[in-house]
Amino acid sequence: MTSIPEYFIFWSLVFCASGILAYILDFWGGQGIRKWWYDMTHKDPLLETETQGFLHRRSFRTRLRTAVLMGVIGSIIVSVKTEFRPIAELFLWIACIPAVFAGFWLGPFICRLWQNREKAIHALEEAEKHGIDIKGSMRTAFHHVGEGLHTALEHVHPTPTEPIKSPPSPEPKPNEPTKEELRAMMNKYTG
Repeated sequence: MTSIPEYFIFWSLVFCASGILAYILDFWGGQGIRKWWYDMTHKDPLLETETQGFLHRRSFRTRLRTAVLMGVIGSIIVSVKTEFRPIAELFLWIACIPAVFAGFWLGPFICRLWQNREKAIHALEEAEKHGIDIKGSMRTAFHHVGEGLHTALEHVHPTPTEPIKSPPSPEPKPNEPTKEELRAMMNKYTG
């Protein structure tokens, strides 16, 4: 029997992996299935340029609904197929929806990495073959990026060429007369 934290962490990772898998499957096949479904259920067919899947390039609300559906169905399956522990199941049910949604968030990164793997492998092989200093090249690239950011920020917030002058201080007010001076002035003019 596993402890509740181990149970919770294991199933959270499983739900996250299922979210990643669902996004990847939708990325590679969901666009065609969505187009077929849309054309079958709507009067006007979907445009050929439309590249949305059920999850790919969809709104936050759509992804959240799918995460809730997957999370609830998955937590019911886990509750039925494993030893029922009410507290662990409650925590799992609360955590499975964010875990699936985290999988939807990580899915695009993994798809991009998978699509660009050949380019990255080829570039590394070329660098190795020609003896290119990768560390030095990266240092130079980061230096150029830093200069570009500095230049861009200069346009947004230019540094002043003249020193900033403080605003002129207001003229000091003369000392206000005391009560005795006021009385003396009143006596002088009124007699």
